[in-house]
Amino acid sequence: PFNHHGRIIQDEAVLAGDRVRMLGDPVAAVVAVSEAVAAEAAARVRVRYEVLPAVHSPREALAPGAPRLHDGGNVLARQAIRRGDAEAGLARAAVTVDGAFSTPFNEHAYLEPEAALAWVDADGRVVLETGSSHPHLHRLEVSRALGLPEERVRIVSVALGGHFGGRTDVAMQCILGLAAWRLRRPVRCVYTREESFTSTTKRHAFEIQGRLGADRDGRITGLRLHMLADGGAYASAGNFIITRAAISGSGPYSIPDVWLGGEAVYTNNTLAGAMRGFGAPQSTFALESLLDEAGKRLGIHPIDLRVRNALRPGAVLATGFPVGEGTAVVETLEALRPHYDEAVRRARAAGASGDLRRGVGVASMWFGIGTTTGEKPSHADMELLPTGRVRVLAGAPDAGQGSDYVLRRVAAQALDVPLPQVDLVRGDTALTRDTGSCTGSRVTFYVGNAVRLASGALRRAIIEAAAQELEAPSDILEIRDGHVVAREAPGRRIALGELARRVEARGARLREGGTWDPETCPLDPATGLGRPYATYAAASQVAEVDVNVRTGAVRVRRVVAAHDVGRVLNPVGARGQVEGAVVMGIGFALTEEFVPGVTRGFAQYRIPTTHDVPEVEAIFVERADPKGPFGAKGLGECALIPTAPAIVNAIADATGVRLTRLPATRERVLRSLAAARG
Repeated sequence: PFNHHGRIIQDEAVLAGDRVRMLGDPVAAVVAVSEAVAAEAAARVRVRYEVLPAVHSPREALAPGAPRLHDGGNVLARQAIRRGDAEAGLARAAVTVDGAFSTPFNEHAYLEPEAALAWVDADGRVVLETGSSHPHLHRLEVSRALGLPEERVRIVSVALGGHFGGRTDVAMQCILGLAAWRLRRPVRCVYTREESFTSTTKRHAFEIQGRLGADRDGRITGLRLHMLADGGAYASAGNFIITRAAISGSGPYSIPDVWLGGEAVYTNNTLAGAMRGFGAPQSTFALESLLDEAGKRLGIHPIDLRVRNALRPGAVLATGFPVGEGTAVVETLEALRPHYDEAVRRARAAGASGDLRRGVGVASMWFGIGTTTGEKPSHADMELLPTGRVRVLAGAPDAGQGSDYVLRRVAAQALDVPLPQVDLVRGDTALTRDTGSCTGSRVTFYVGNAVRLASGALRRAIIEAAAQELEAPSDILEIRDGHVVAREAPGRRIALGELARRVEARGARLREGGTWDPETCPLDPATGLGRPYATYAAASQVAEVDVNVRTGAVRVRRVVAAHDVGRVLNPVGARGQVEGAVVMGIGFALTEEFVPGVTRGFAQYRIPTTHDVPEVEAIFVERADPKGPFGAKGLGECALIPTAPAIVNAIADATGVRLTRLPATRERVLRSLAAARG
């Protein structure tokens, strides 16, 4: 057995040994026949602690003489991306804008807290049913903790009651696996909301120092963003948080001279991990605030300013690789132009009405589709069943983003069979191969491509088997209406189910696999060059807000979101993703802040309610991505990223005051207004 776990670095204890590093670290596990007995037994556990010096902020962690929280020191990761000479680019600018920005820890706040059920099955395997975004990673973590081969552990991902990145790390799964293995009895655990808030991963808190320069025509000449991320007590995915933030930190813009980078550090705060956008919301907030301020000083229309700097197909990124043909940054901005101009007209017509001031803001974003570590191959399998139905087997669960529908649709389209005829088995390590996690807005693009390849292989196998049964050349056969049919002689046909039964009678199966291995590689830590993502998505949003200058309250009236997502395979799901992400972005902008040691539930953590939801209009710019399955890319995280900077830019438009710390609470708005008045 191995008393440690962790996504990349195994620095978290299953049960704490000689020390705890944060509130919420597990120190003992009590297993009982009822919740009441368990609670009584847990109350009798006594632990004696020696209080050690604590580190509460990244600045403290980097200070000389700071306590070392891990053997390797307090710096978890460093990354820098350099292109040209940022300082020279800033020096030749006609206008330079500086800013210091900060964003808080955020709680995922999903509807269902963490839960799992574990038992040992008849084959002696430890089985866990749990909400997992990456079942094969959880299998690795549990098997390693128990000292068992991976095949002796089975993870079944059940319906997830929300994810947003928080279901990738293990919570109590290793402890439950241990209890079930030792006791040979089923064991379950459901976190209370306080346990969920206290012990699970959060969005990284950031401090960002930024400087942007532009010439008189508004073209960005130089950009420097130095970022400091609070990783909390353990690594989780923090090794790559600065990498993702830096890649998104130059936005969807072609900038000749940039320096983007910083450090992620350990503190004694609650551990931080993946959360929707993973570093991109933080760096985009800083960038779009700086760009908006530069545009105001230059007197340039915010859409024109962004169009002049927009990446276009063939442009070279700061990481050294060209932008693909599927990029549509300019198109998202032009789609917004009439909506922005009309919103400005409404705001000017409304004027100052009592205590209310109306403003309009715009922001754009750039997001690499996939995981920042460099994508591993994704696998999928397809099978034609004797019933005539088609089964897709893929490891990636659906976290609510609609990927189950998308994978079935890709299979149906590739095989020319009706969608209702396609079934999906997913998220079960005993039945499916590893397709990676359902994070990074990656499932449609990476897993969808694996399904597309598997479907193509199955289609060829079906045609070859039918050619043998029908004694016909394979090149005249096609799949149509649940049959394999000869094009030139429609009477020569065989039903798909009948074909599968005949093949099965010969001791074979019509089952094929597909593997999508994209051309990606992680960034070089020294040079910042690399290709961590196979494709990118862009988006632009307009926010219309009312600010009450007496109370500091901000009301988001309307958001128009234009997204470059490639071909939309699930229109209803895509629209739902945008609407939900905008609401989450409103929380990031205005209300949500997790304070370690203070925030224990929704009494202290305010998420938007239905009363806070504005009118949301989603526009999809459908330029097919040549590498995507039927031209599709991804969307789930992208839709959140530009919302907060668009809102903050709208507050600045309404009041003339620039908020640099999120969330923009009433108190912070009022303080900023008072400071502006002197």
